[in-house]
Amino acid sequence: MKFVYMILLCQLILVKILPAQSFNEQWGAQGLRVSNVYGKNQQQSVICSDGSGGCFITWQDNRSGNWDIWLAKVNNSGAVEFTTAICSASGKQNWPNIVDDGLGGAYIAWRDYRTSGSADIYAQHIDSEGNTSWTQDGIVIVNASGTQYRFAMKANENGELLIAWRDSRLDSDYDIYVQKIDLNGTAQWTANGVSVHSSMLIETRPDIISDEAGGAIVTFQSNRWTTSGFGWGIYAARIKNNGSIEWTMTITDDYGYNEEYPYTVQIPGQGFVTIWSEKNAGSLDYDIFGQKISFNGTKLWGNDHLLIRSTNYQRPYWLSYDKLGYLYLISHDSQNGSNRDLTVQKVDTLGNYLWNQNGVQVCSYTGSRYPAMIVPDNKGGIIAVWRDYRFNNSGDIYCQKIDSNGTRIWGSAGTYVCNYSDLQSFSYEDNYIQWPFLTTDNNGGAIAVWHDRRWANSGYGYGVYVQRLNDNLADGPNSAVGWKNDLKSDQLSNNYWYNFLNPYF
Repeated sequence: MKFVYMILLCQLILVKILPAQSFNEQWGAQGLRVSNVYGKNQQQSVICSDGSGGCFITWQDNRSGNWDIWLAKVNNSGAVEFTTAICSASGKQNWPNIVDDGLGGAYIAWRDYRTSGSADIYAQHIDSEGNTSWTQDGIVIVNASGTQYRFAMKANENGELLIAWRDSRLDSDYDIYVQKIDLNGTAQWTANGVSVHSSMLIETRPDIISDEAGGAIVTFQSNRWTTSGFGWGIYAARIKNNGSIEWTMTITDDYGYNEEYPYTVQIPGQGFVTIWSEKNAGSLDYDIFGQKISFNGTKLWGNDHLLIRSTNYQRPYWLSYDKLGYLYLISHDSQNGSNRDLTVQKVDTLGNYLWNQNGVQVCSYTGSRYPAMIVPDNKGGIIAVWRDYRFNNSGDIYCQKIDSNGTRIWGSAGTYVCNYSDLQSFSYEDNYIQWPFLTTDNNGGAIAVWHDRRWANSGYGYGVYVQRLNDNLADGPNSAVGWKNDLKSDQLSNNYWYNFLNPYF
């Protein structure tokens, strides 16, 4: 009888763990372990490309007793080449972000509380081998009074760091500031940043790109009083090479409407595109709009340009631009009632949407899925990754490939990246929602990062995991040879969690 019970128990476990699609275990659905320390947590992991098919990953880590910033490099074969502490200063450091420098290295920035109870911003540069370029524990980007947070980062054509952030030094409503840092770690503009937009209103959600002339363009969201009441609008400013403001502009012209959640990408040699979610006055529907703007501040798509129309709520999650000259966006979509679905759209640089006006639904399975991120495959399509609630309230990690014609390649329901029987959390912050993070593998595929607590019953906290989503798939990741599973037999190896070449690779 006990034997029968054990068989039934195993069957129940398999029902929980196995996805609808079969899976080739050579690929390893549960991901490659980057870091996990007994009794400690590694969280808020973010990722960027190393330019050679691998990636850099950074996260906040409390193995020392305080929250510090750590970094790892995973090469294109799935081996962890190194892990290292980037900042272990006093106080806590958290919410890191990372961008590649275009030279084989990367910039890491984070919130830092080493000198006060309010957040400052510090940063560090690393080369391709993980060697730090600047002062130990990072340089100060801003340590003005008040709180500085929600920062956006990009590297310009010279490998210099551009960074914009929210800042409460003048009032509790927050303003937008910006700074440029050269490769030596020297601030190029006013100490503690250049004020982009200062008012008694609220400024938030900065994004930043290069203006291709040594300066930067910052977009952001701000509220305002109008004859129709209180609403949000989308704004932009250009900062010249010398740190002075060349122009500011209102991207959205529809006063009395509500425009939120801007995302911006640079269009090399042309300008930039910003997208946002827009609510018509008196309506409950939000659609996705966009605008292309030249570097001199001229709108190129007329007034607000419709990209995705919905009968319900649409909110953008990400915007990307590929080498073929196409734009791709992914948005939250409530067209199917209370479930949160995902819609993607492809747009040319003239503003024409190339898939249908309502976009392409990423997944047709029941349940909600959010948030999400995409990367182009540079063949006219995209790879998407998201958190999926079809089987539980904790959420699993799924992915999808959409080809150049808008066709779903990895099944109508998508395919899983990790559906381990415990909580998988994606990384990065947006109103306390944790986001998925994704980067290109420079070969038509993508690399996803997340943290999960699969070892909680063994005394471990959250660990950082990564997986490659190969583009060369006939039937989705199920048929690919990728980075292998996190093997439970290794959980007792004391040296396993640090600098190692993964034995399960």
